[in-house]
Amino acid sequence: MEIINSLVESPSSASGMRKRFPHFGGFFLFAVGFSLFFCLPKLAQAEQPFFPIATEAKPDGITAFESEWFSKSLIRMKEPSLMSEGSKDSALVIRFLLLPTWGNPIAVRVTETADHAMLVAKRLSGQGGYDPGELAENQERQLSKDEWATIKTEFEKLNFLKLPTPESQPGHDGEEWILEASGGQGYHIVVRWSANEYEPEKRGTQQFVKVCSALLNLAQMGAAAKNKGQAILKDISVSSATNENGRICLGPNLMFAPYTKDEHVSISIDDTLQFDFLSQGAENRFVVNNLDTRKKHSVKVLLGDKVIHSWKLNFQNFPGKSVRIWRSPGYWHMDKVCGDNCAQMLKCK
Repeated sequence: MEIINSLVESPSSASGMRKRFPHFGGFFLFAVGFSLFFCLPKLAQAEQPFFPIATEAKPDGITAFESEWFSKSLIRMKEPSLMSEGSKDSALVIRFLLLPTWGNPIAVRVTETADHAMLVAKRLSGQGGYDPGELAENQERQLSKDEWATIKTEFEKLNFLKLPTPESQPGHDGEEWILEASGGQGYHIVVRWSANEYEPEKRGTQQFVKVCSALLNLAQMGAAAKNKGQAILKDISVSSATNENGRICLGPNLMFAPYTKDEHVSISIDDTLQFDFLSQGAENRFVVNNLDTRKKHSVKVLLGDKVIHSWKLNFQNFPGKSVRIWRSPGYWHMDKVCGDNCAQMLKCK
């Protein structure tokens, strides 16, 4: 600081310095400005951590190790910090982060708005206990009033703010269940290890599991939540279509025309649900399993924001109540299909 002051405040020293280094003053100011420009955003980010760190004075938090571990997946997902949103006038935001030791990290975030709620669901390609990988799936849709009412009712039953953040249940190689909420009553986080196992009745995690399961079910992820290749929650895996529920599966996308990253291919259902084709190539996955078969649905294929194909979907014409949308090298197809495995579906007779 004395050096800086001498350069700025001492005319004799400054003029002497300019005689020997004519451009030093300009370069110095440029260097300081350059450093501040790149450092200030990092400082601002550091002021908004994802999670509170537990201390003796404020034990309602997680360890620094857990914070670094959990934050890594949220950063890869480009998720916001909910801690900064827990102000008096903030809308209710609920986020469930699932970190299987040997499975893809998944985050489901629901934000209440004036007349409905928006859901954002993301899945990474790696493993929650190791390298979380990169973003493999990103979905956003508006929840129906009934869907949001169900989530809100179950969440209120949880009495979330009174639950302790940590739990004494020991374990390893399972899954970390992290549930956060922020809004008018502030921010809170609850962490449970393998919440649906090891005597959940005795641990008191039944309602916690119910809320997290409901969020994951609404997300309708293309890949089931798994650890070591086994489904974590078998009761929310994609079930067979009933007379009331229709399903849509995304098949291969063999569209050869080049398109940019900003012109990703997706399908839109009734202009409210939207799902991306994960890559330009083969894939088979259910994206919706609860459409009303008594109604006609508008289905569009989008290249970026441009509609390149569309159908009017009437499940009454489909015996299996399931369809697969896919692209051959020349055409888009919507096939009548039967079965429970999207990758092995055969045309209905």
